[in-house]
Amino acid sequence: MRNQAPTLHKRNRAIIVLLLPMMAILWLVGWSLYRIGSRKQLNESAKSNRHEDEDVTFTLLMPEQKHAK
Repeated sequence: MRNQAPTLHKRNRAIIVLLLPMMAILWLVGWSLYRIGSRKQLNESAKSNRHEDEDVTFTLLMPEQKHAK
């Protein structure tokens, strides 16, 4: 029984060492996605305050002639 206790302790330490960085990376990814989503909502509300005519631009293109004389 004495030999099993250190192996369990080492196994638990190895699991913690492997899981903590993965949990930190997962938290960082989730937090960054949350921030991107909250910024998108702020930008959409700012866009709704603009006039629609300012955002739309039309450009007319003339068709090319195949054989110019």
